[in-house]
Amino acid sequence: ASFSTPEIEQADLSPLMLELAVWGVQEIDELKWVSLPPSSAQSVARQLLSQLDALDANGMATEHGRMMNKLPCHPRIAHMLLRSEDLGLMPLACDIAGLIEERDPLSQEAGVDLNIRIEGLRRHRREQRTGGKWDRIVRNVNYYLDLLKIEADDASVDDYETGILLAQAYPERIAFA
Repeated sequence: ASFSTPEIEQADLSPLMLELAVWGVQEIDELKWVSLPPSSAQSVARQLLSQLDALDANGMATEHGRMMNKLPCHPRIAHMLLRSEDLGLMPLACDIAGLIEERDPLSQEAGVDLNIRIEGLRRHRREQRTGGKWDRIVRNVNYYLDLLKIEADDASVDDYETGILLAQAYPERIAFA
């Protein structure tokens, strides 16, 4: 190809679509774009935002969507953080958010078990270590803890609670038997 594909044609449009909904934009083709976002990606983003209760039936931002948009993270993470308050799991949600948003500190060592990563993060924080692969994640988690005005929790991790929070962020990935 002579030129690389514009990022807007391959990016997750959920954050953009939420921002536009908060602004009151319903038809994005009314705006001037260098490259109009693909309609299929717009549709996927709207569907996700609807699942996260960020958009109403008319595609306008709900109050929950407006609150999500105020948090400096992906709408999935914002939804999980906001719902975690009702679940009484805000410290765990902050730990998960910090881990999801940063590069995996354990790479191949822990397989796919997020709880092992949470326990590693909490051990690092409890021992107040500095330097190394966890520092950036700890700063990220501390940012969310400060933003939400809550204290960190270094208790053992419950698989069920982690699953409930991940289901908030990724509702379309829940299987039903």
